[in-house]
Amino acid sequence: MKFFMRTAALAAIVAGAMAFGPAHDPVKALQDLQQFAQKEYSTVKSQEAFNAAQVRVAAKAKELVDGVDPAKVDAKECGKWAQIFEMAKMPSEATVAAERYLGTTENEGRFSTQLTLLGLYADQDKTEKISDLIEKVQPSNPQEMMSLVSVTAYQVVGKIKAAKGVTAAINTLDSVQKFVKLKGISDPKDKQMEESALYGLASAKIDLYKEANKTKESLIALDEAVKILDPESKMVKRFATMRNQITLIGTAAPEIKVERGYGKFAGLSSLKGKVVLVDFFAHWCGPCKAAFPDMEKLYSDFHDKGLEIVGYTTYYGYFGKERGLAPDAEFAKMDGFIKDFKLPWPIQFGDRSAFENYGVTGIPHVAVIDRTGKVRDLHIGYSPESFAPFRAEVEKLLSEK
Repeated sequence: MKFFMRTAALAAIVAGAMAFGPAHDPVKALQDLQQFAQKEYSTVKSQEAFNAAQVRVAAKAKELVDGVDPAKVDAKECGKWAQIFEMAKMPSEATVAAERYLGTTENEGRFSTQLTLLGLYADQDKTEKISDLIEKVQPSNPQEMMSLVSVTAYQVVGKIKAAKGVTAAINTLDSVQKFVKLKGISDPKDKQMEESALYGLASAKIDLYKEANKTKESLIALDEAVKILDPESKMVKRFATMRNQITLIGTAAPEIKVERGYGKFAGLSSLKGKVVLVDFFAHWCGPCKAAFPDMEKLYSDFHDKGLEIVGYTTYYGYFGKERGLAPDAEFAKMDGFIKDFKLPWPIQFGDRSAFENYGVTGIPHVAVIDRTGKVRDLHIGYSPESFAPFRAEVEKLLSEK
């Protein structure tokens, strides 16, 4: 999922100043670049496609800043130049431009420039400047709040943790959380966005604690976030699912409720003595599909040594471009999906209770179950880089008797 998270963070910045005529006109330049970027990223469905789109966008941005010196142009125009330099992968120039703009009294595009500078400080490991900048950020609406959370959680916090440790990273998230406003919001969409911002911050905080093997602290952070929410909020249920994710490791694997499926599957209890991977996926999920070749290779290499994979999904009411599908019709579509992706393991359909019991907050989500029937790990998301250690972990479990 990281690639989609990065896409979301980039989209937040790109959309932040829809405010490009003559050479070196920053307004026209930024507008043209945003339109170009929107077109490039609109069809991205894989990490490779994302990387290729980034290269094209950066090349376009470099054309637009050719001959522009960020230290000499009008400081009031530097906010827009900062975003263009950043998309051109010219961090030093972008930083100069952003800092010059924020030194003015201009307000138009100020928040967008602050976000750009936060990302630049993180990418350049200038962690000492991040805290001061966050103190000055003033999101004025729920959309800006979500953008701030996206940049902080997915660009900034990892660098803070690497430079200063988990506590400093947690403090950074707390400094952003103070901007979350849940009281006095009457618009349901605005309230939902603020709740999502709170969820994003809590998720990032809990991930930090989990990486540090601090389960108790993870649960405390979760409970503190829930206290802020309206008890009737749908987000409360999402936090309950997250709690299951935190507490599941080391416990007996919950049985998964199956309505029907493809391939032979008599329940997880029938697979004791095997190492089992329960792959929670969806037919629309790009990273899920990107993971299938590596998963198939893993299955092929170790199935005769005791490895089993079970794919688990649910109904979404559509398939590809077809909308309004009844469960029977969507289930029938899965037959072609299985053949297209050459999936050799059983694929099962059921309701969302299994997703909740296994703490599924994003897919692909693979529960790793050892030979005794206990959950040993949860592997969330997919990238070629993250799959290598995951495969090694599975191999190690297979060697256990």
